[in-house]
Amino acid sequence: MPFSIMLEAAGGWWPFGADWCDVWHSLDVLASTASILNLSVIALDRYWAITDPITYPTRMSVGRAVVFIGLVWVCSAAISFPAIAWWRHVAAGDAEIRAYTCAFTDDSAYLVLSSQRS
Repeated sequence: MPFSIMLEAAGGWWPFGADWCDVWHSLDVLASTASILNLSVIALDRYWAITDPITYPTRMSVGRAVVFIGLVWVCSAAISFPAIAWWRHVAAGDAEIRAYTCAFTDDSAYLVLSSQRS
């Protein structure tokens, strides 16, 4: 949030460079994706607990919960961090324009692929 506030207050001027812009966007995507996937896993867990309350305590162990949490973060990282390479490839031609701006990619292929949740 502090970087977003600073970007808005400065009228779109970004003094931190292209590298931090990419990392900041990736961390933003990571946190958003992890939040959505965590809510999905919680909903699935509650569904299992309600539909089969007798065997649920034996089926959902601490180890299985740790695996689900790990999968959420691995999937989130797989969506967010490779995006740095994608954004740099798409924006390779406008290095001069990118110097003091930090706009999120508008590449439709990335936006569609990263928003697909199965």
